[in-house]
Amino acid sequence: LTPIQLSAERLQRKLSGEVAGDKRSMLDRYTRTIVQQVEAMKTMVNAFTEYARSPSQNSAVLNLNELLEDVTVLYHENYTEVTIKLELDPSIPLIMADGVRLRQLVHNVVKNSFDSIEAGGWIKLSTRGVKELGLQYLEFSVEDSGDGIADEVADNLFEPYVTTKTTGSGLGLAIVKKIVDEHSGIVWVEKAEQGGARFVVRLPAISQRDNKLQTQLQSNKDTEVMP
Repeated sequence: LTPIQLSAERLQRKLSGEVAGDKRSMLDRYTRTIVQQVEAMKTMVNAFTEYARSPSQNSAVLNLNELLEDVTVLYHENYTEVTIKLELDPSIPLIMADGVRLRQLVHNVVKNSFDSIEAGGWIKLSTRGVKELGLQYLEFSVEDSGDGIADEVADNLFEPYVTTKTTGSGLGLAIVKKIVDEHSGIVWVEKAEQGGARFVVRLPAISQRDNKLQTQLQSNKDTEVMP
């Protein structure tokens, strides 16, 4: 795909000085279309590769609040026309997770919300701890001010190639589901109180025993590297 894109761009540069008027406009339009379609195909290929690849986790203790704060900095800088709200519970439990994969999950869900709202809208990222049947979980949600998702679409929204958008690969939320499954969690979408969509991810928290063990291992590691 890259050679096709480079060839189209080179062709435009080579011929742009040799044609004028309507022919110049036609050349620009056709080469621009080629480049845009190649970029779209690249996006689809990359998304399919990401979805199809075998999981290879590099898990470590993770505080999701810190990851969310890092990720939202990028969106604050690039989506100034949209308000980003953070409601992060400082007492959330830690989780054992692959930070790279979780970052991809967050990006996909947040990007999906940004694509669903117009300028002047907002999205809200929230975290909290949840206890169910004696087990502790971390719950992360992304809510937006968009139009919401129709019930008939919501039931299959995390399946590959199911999308409400006219662009994109249709794999973004399928990848989210795959990453959640890799971490023994669950994900769902529901109607938000103010009419938009609310995506919820629930992941198992580190047990108190595992947390103490990880703290001890880290303490031992720090002691070993001290001069």
